[in-house]
Amino acid sequence: PYLAFVRANINSPNPDVRAVLTASVGELLNAVLVQSVSDGHSASTGGAGGDGGRGGKDAADASVPRCDVEYRTAPEELLKMQDALFDAVRVLLEATSATDSHVALLGSVHKAIQAAGHCITTAWPRVLAVLDYAAKLPDKQAVIVHSFQTVLLISTDYLPSISQAPAAAEKPEAPAAEAAGDGVEGKDEEEEEDDGKKEEKEKQGEEDCLAQYIRVVEQYAQQTDHMNISLSSADILWSVALHLSKTLAAASSSSVQQDQDQERDQEKDQEKDQEKDKEQN
Repeated sequence: PYLAFVRANINSPNPDVRAVLTASVGELLNAVLVQSVSDGHSASTGGAGGDGGRGGKDAADASVPRCDVEYRTAPEELLKMQDALFDAVRVLLEATSATDSHVALLGSVHKAIQAAGHCITTAWPRVLAVLDYAAKLPDKQAVIVHSFQTVLLISTDYLPSISQAPAAAEKPEAPAAEAAGDGVEGKDEEEEEDDGKKEEKEKQGEEDCLAQYIRVVEQYAQQTDHMNISLSSADILWSVALHLSKTLAAASSSSVQQDQDQERDQEKDQEKDQEKDKEQN
């Protein structure tokens, strides 16, 4: 309801009202990500507790007002909140035509990722959707500099996270009412087919998210308003290529190591069999 209220008033003619609304969205983003850090729900490290969690919270609180209310949220709910908030930023960018609101929203996204981007898991496709849309705004000449800061931050700090992120899951449809007779069996078969399609999408998630990031970088490389951004985007693509080559090399090395371990195990088994044969003889 609150995000709906923000959307309804984001086009207020009063710039102070727009500033308060966009700042509140930024505070919500930081609150959710900071709670992920402090509760130890880090995605890239498998859980960041102790001093590391408090350090991330202090870093974010340095630029964001703290809420007086203390609350706890389950990890699954935090992930849903991350998805919902980044989706809301994308919707708000489309709902308003005010450049100052665009700049404020994109700045909030950058600060949130800078403070606790390592806690983002399923929301990466939503983040990339925000950055992609920012490059297509009518006033992109004024706002693209702010959104590109986040594109650059991802390339320097979060490429491994992007590579491991799942694809954006489709919203599940409401279950239909159960029907009597043969119609129930037909619906069950359709549900099984849908589950199979979802599993295939989950398997392709890693490739989809990284490919989505490459498409986003292409948007910034092709724009002509800021030459420095175009050149920097080309450097980012080289960084992605280097990351992919290292990942493939590591995977190849791991495969070779596994083959060597299997050969050693086979040789040991053969030696044991030969010793047994000698003892029997």
